[in-house]
Amino acid sequence: MEFLKKINNKKTKIKNVSQDILLNVVANMIPVIILQFLIQPIVANKLGAERNGLFITIIALLRFTVVITGSSLNNTRLLLDKMYKNNNFVGDFNLYLLVLSVVNIFIVAVGLILYGKSISAIEIFIICILSLLWMIKDYLIVEYRIILNYKKILINNLLLSLGLVLGLLVFIYLPYWHVIFIVGYLISFLHVFWTTKLIKEPFVKTSMFAILNKTILVIIFANFLAMLSANFDRLVLYPLVGGTLVSIYYSASAMGKMMTLLSSPLSSVFLSYVVKYELLPMKWFNYIVGISIFLGIILYIIFILVSPILLNVLYPKWSNESIRYVPIVTAIAIFELVVTVINPIVMRFCKINYQIKIQLLFLLSYMVLGLSLLKVFGMIGFAYGVLIATFIKVLYVYFNARSVLLKINNRG
Repeated sequence: MEFLKKINNKKTKIKNVSQDILLNVVANMIPVIILQFLIQPIVANKLGAERNGLFITIIALLRFTVVITGSSLNNTRLLLDKMYKNNNFVGDFNLYLLVLSVVNIFIVAVGLILYGKSISAIEIFIICILSLLWMIKDYLIVEYRIILNYKKILINNLLLSLGLVLGLLVFIYLPYWHVIFIVGYLISFLHVFWTTKLIKEPFVKTSMFAILNKTILVIIFANFLAMLSANFDRLVLYPLVGGTLVSIYYSASAMGKMMTLLSSPLSSVFLSYVVKYELLPMKWFNYIVGISIFLGIILYIIFILVSPILLNVLYPKWSNESIRYVPIVTAIAIFELVVTVINPIVMRFCKINYQIKIQLLFLLSYMVLGLSLLKVFGMIGFAYGVLIATFIKVLYVYFNARSVLLKINNRG
């Protein structure tokens, strides 16, 4: 009977994890598809290549600031929540939320002043409000991850998607792209604000603050390096090569960006579960790596075949220039898929400063190889440089995760 109970419990856990992954994939898929295949092509064709390059750069700036502020606080809360509950502490996080809100607005405002010389003061104010809504929403949604309620995450993303579509309808009649995201993220924010309790926690400092401070600063710095690398092609290339080339390169990666439909939800669910366990068997680690590689190969073949057709439909003005980058940027996305799936193991079982080591190694490789090859071979050289740097990152993450799991399992 005991043996049967263990089998049934194991089947139940696998079923729950599978359901949560599916829910999270669908939840992430809907807004990404709307952005990649509806909003961005319409905005691009309406703005033109040069102005679209600025639009892409501003969205990259917003994602950059939201990840290093809201998402960093989100993951820190997930990692430390059990410790806070075990010690009956409530507080600290809203203090950090307040501080990070100020940091968020400052970074966005300075970035807009530097990149958008034609952006008015009113536009800067509106975009800062958008960034703040986006950031706070990204933190508050961690409550759903803590209680493993991925149905609410799906509902929130459905509301976000509905808001983006409504905003797009307004954009068709008004020349302001900001309204698309303001409507979408306002609806999403209001839903998570009304259905979570984290924002109601007291603005007090507990004896756990030092641990929180150390953990979140490391995660913020690691995310800063990661986002600098992920958005380098928009944040840094824009002043170097101009908006037209940024548009061409970014459009080529449209299908590759769809990889986040699988990698991000897998990583998010995996981390939500893995923080609750003290070890992970090696056979499960090998299974996870093998599945991610196999899935990546299948997706690579599909994306290579489909990308030229989609580029001609979505970005007809510069699709011919974009197609030559597709095989390289899609391979980059495949490597990132593998990293994103393995990295929660590193976050859970390695020292938190490993996140900085991973991202620093990648950023240095990215900048040295990318900029060097850009100077010699142009944008195609930059793409190959990023591909090599991403492969180096895959190897580093894999061997670190494997090494720490071997040590833990041998002790167990």
